[in-house]
Amino acid sequence: MVVKKFAALVAVVHAAFYAHGAPTASTSDRRVPSSLLRQLTESQLEKAVIAEHGDLILLLRNSYRQLTSTLRDLEEVQRSLQVSMLLVHEAIDVTFYLEDSLVLNAPDDSSVIGRISNLLYAVSHTPLEHIVVSARPCLRPEFWIRMLFANHSDLPEVLLTRELGTKFQSFVNGWTLEIVQSIDKTVMQRDEIISKVPDGVPPSIVFGREFNTITK
Repeated sequence: MVVKKFAALVAVVHAAFYAHGAPTASTSDRRVPSSLLRQLTESQLEKAVIAEHGDLILLLRNSYRQLTSTLRDLEEVQRSLQVSMLLVHEAIDVTFYLEDSLVLNAPDDSSVIGRISNLLYAVSHTPLEHIVVSARPCLRPEFWIRMLFANHSDLPEVLLTRELGTKFQSFVNGWTLEIVQSIDKTVMQRDEIISKVPDGVPPSIVFGREFNTITK
């Protein structure tokens, strides 16, 4: 009831503002007072909402923020795994070409050197925090730089690098579905929190201005 009365009051004040005191010469002239009025009404409306619904609003707000933080963390893990998976896949692919080159005693194969160079470029342009720890052993720049001048004695290390990459792929495959399910579950829980906002209360008042951006 308090919220509805306040909303009606805001509408009256808004109408009076533009009817009796608002600049009307141009759109730009109205931007500053409109912004100030919006900030004032949002602040007052938030106070009215909290006054009427009290602990429920605070509980919904805290739950929403916790779930949003969890969702961001899960999505960041998912992105890092995807980026790491692409790099590791490329590294494994290069090991096959490198193995063939070393077995055939053709270490100066330009196509192999080109592939190694491309891998080094990709790794160097990926922030380290976006490469998960278990993927790094087979993406070591110092190793791949040495492989530009590889000889047959390097073959065991090439095969070991491939094995490490394959193990990482298996690890990611085992976690991918679980992460996706966790993301879906978190989104559902957050949607449920949003659905509990009392009728007539703008969700952005409860959850903050970023609500409209986050939930798009």
